[in-house]
Amino acid sequence: MNKKYLQLVMLSTLGLLLIANTAAADTYLTWCGKEWCVRDGTGNPGSNNWNSSGNSVWVDENQKLHLTIQKVGDTWYSTEVDTTSANYTYGVYSWTVSSPILNLDPNIVATMFYRHNDTNEIDIGATQWGWMYSDRLNYGVAPNAYQSAIPYDSPNQNATDVTYSFDWEPTYVHFTAKLSNGTVISDWNCTDQTSIPHVEGGVTMQMWLMNHLAPINGQNAEMVLSNFSYVPFSVAPDTSDTSDTSDTSDTYLNWCGKEWWVRSGTGNPGSNNWNSSGNSVWVDENQKLHLTIQKVGDTWYSTEVDTTSANYTYGVYSWTVSSSILNLDPNIVAAMFFRHNDTNEIDIEATQWGWIYSDRLSYSVQPNAYQSTIPYDSPYQNATDVTYSFDWEPTYVHFTAKLSNGTVISDWNCTDQTSIPHVAGGVAMQMWLMNHLAPINGQNAEMVLSDFSYIPA
Repeated sequence: MNKKYLQLVMLSTLGLLLIANTAAADTYLTWCGKEWCVRDGTGNPGSNNWNSSGNSVWVDENQKLHLTIQKVGDTWYSTEVDTTSANYTYGVYSWTVSSPILNLDPNIVATMFYRHNDTNEIDIGATQWGWMYSDRLNYGVAPNAYQSAIPYDSPNQNATDVTYSFDWEPTYVHFTAKLSNGTVISDWNCTDQTSIPHVEGGVTMQMWLMNHLAPINGQNAEMVLSNFSYVPFSVAPDTSDTSDTSDTSDTYLNWCGKEWWVRSGTGNPGSNNWNSSGNSVWVDENQKLHLTIQKVGDTWYSTEVDTTSANYTYGVYSWTVSSSILNLDPNIVAAMFFRHNDTNEIDIEATQWGWIYSDRLSYSVQPNAYQSTIPYDSPYQNATDVTYSFDWEPTYVHFTAKLSNGTVISDWNCTDQTSIPHVAGGVAMQMWLMNHLAPINGQNAEMVLSDFSYIPA
């Protein structure tokens, strides 16, 4: 959400609507029996330009997938493909890469990964992170576990037909890199229980440039994949047993007939601290969900819950908020949204983005469409029991905010075809602090939700 946040701040500050009209319609391809969405537009990681053209990403006559780094005119482009399904869980994930990727230019990153969100991600990255004497391979289990491998002077740096894989189980993630003759050239077992995910997500492959810096050698580059396979673990993620063995165990709750994961740790948006304790996030005796901004000791904490299912697609999403969130401190953001990734996201956010004279409500359809509404001096700023909703269809997303008496206080129809998602994802709600800044008024805050519903199209 960093890119969206920065753009919305620019809207509030400059009064400009940054809607890009140059992105193409969504592009898809089929490879290894799966459908993949090919990314375009601009965004993270690395503030890159992403190219979905058939000259940048393609499947050749031998059914090999090509991802590239290319300079077109004066612009460098990165590439990415994502599974349209987000039902991947425990199991063995394997990619066979025909081309050598351990010898890429130091500014290039070639990645293969599972992702649910910033704190539930498992990564294999072939990169030196800009330093020519760094190790050439990196493993990560977000948010806390990382390991580098393959020294810069390794005799395997030019290896081809390498199979990169991880075996993700409830208590560990085991990474390997294996040559075509069976020789294991890298091996790491992650048992960090604060990092291992227990939620569904999607699969992605990328080639991108660090900080959008051109390759040091000035050359185009390519990753050629001959195979991807996913073998599910025999036991699906089971979160019914909430007994903790440590204070860092994942936390879950049930609300409105759905299971939700409660975020903890640190991370974006806003480089916040996230608190999953029962004093910060809870369902009360009236079955209302409470999310808070709280100061504990000297530290301010934000809160977030995410559906453990990532099967949400077209349909009507509605949240009824009992508390008044249109009058929050300007540094606080109360968000309700669908998300697949940074460029497939639909947001409702009650916030003034740090400016006391800004509108109080923002809608967005990532990556390009934004609308602010509810003026700072609106008579509705203290309204309670407001229903915030969007109707997401293949050709539009229609947002509304409605009082309990049926009065519509905000309405926007987004028809930007460069932004409307066509992939499955999850649902999340957040309360967070802009840039981790304390509330201007120095007070704790709360969002109380009485209902959430999803009606598939």
